[in-house]
Amino acid sequence: MSWGFCYIAEQRDLAAAVRQIVGRFAAAGIFVRNPDTKRITRLTEEGDQQEVTETELFDVAAQQAQLTFQLWFSGAADVVCSLRSLKSGLVCHTYSIQGFSATERDKIVRCCIEYFKFGAGERTAVWLVVDPSGETGDIDWDQVVLNERIFPPRLPSVLGLPWSRLSKLSIPAGWSAVRLGHVALISERAAFPPTPGV
Repeated sequence: MSWGFCYIAEQRDLAAAVRQIVGRFAAAGIFVRNPDTKRITRLTEEGDQQEVTETELFDVAAQQAQLTFQLWFSGAADVVCSLRSLKSGLVCHTYSIQGFSATERDKIVRCCIEYFKFGAGERTAVWLVVDPSGETGDIDWDQVVLNERIFPPRLPSVLGLPWSRLSKLSIPAGWSAVRLGHVALISERAAFPPTPGV
């Protein structure tokens, strides 16, 4: 079994997505600047921290096809955000939710769901995968998003997808589903029920 994760795909370029992530997560109490050290850090391919300013973070995002940086609950608790461009104008970002307390994990999950719902209102939302147990971690969600793979046989706890593709999905009994403009949001658990509107 893979680690738990959240995955978001949206219609933005990488730099615009980073700005949106920093702002939306900050509103939920998860910050790009470490509250103790006041540092902003991106991660290199080797996993090393590299201190940057907020402007430098945005500049790097504008120049590269992928970027990994840290967001912070506290000075000692961070969530890693990894972004990459899937194609022009389409970006995805993932968040590991393994190793957090139940409160921290729920906060990340809710933040990702609200991010998707906000994107639905802006018509930028494309896909959302919330999988706390990692049951679908072996699925290549990039290929699912790009319509290059048969729809996966296993579903995560919460799934957002284009409304036009909902017909390809067999929603299990007991799940809830709601339309949010051009996308749908379905859920198996009452813990994170989708709600109408954004």
